[in-house]
Amino acid sequence: MHDAERITLARLPSGVELETTVHTYGDGDGPTLYVQAAQHGREINGSEVLRRLHAELLARQDDFSGTLVAVPVADPITFDRVSYTAPEPLDS
Repeated sequence: MHDAERITLARLPSGVELETTVHTYGDGDGPTLYVQAAQHGREINGSEVLRRLHAELLARQDDFSGTLVAVPVADPITFDRVSYTAPEPLDS
């Protein structure tokens, strides 16, 4: 089983919602594992790893027990800028 849900992280002063996608795999029968990537915008390798894992999990859904919760882009503002910080010179 796979489910993808868009969640709102914040609302910018302009009113635009800052969102990311949370993927959930598995049937819940077993342990739960949480993984995330791109906590900082320059950390792009983890997002690619989760993209590859996504394809692998979809191909092997019958061999999977437990639950995996994956967030490929934890900080979309810095990810879009390929930066460690948000547009303001503050740590995001």
